[in-house]
Amino acid sequence: AGRLYAQTKAHRGEPLPEHLAHLTTQGPAAQEASSLLNR
Repeated sequence: AGRLYAQTKAHRGEPLPEHLAHLTTQGPAAQEASSLLNR
């Protein structure tokens, strides 16, 4: 949900709060099924 929020803010051209900047980095989310299966 957080990553979607960050993408929406970027799409609208709105600034993202600094403490949420980590949401813009790409990579698998910890809760994705493929990530869990690889553990």
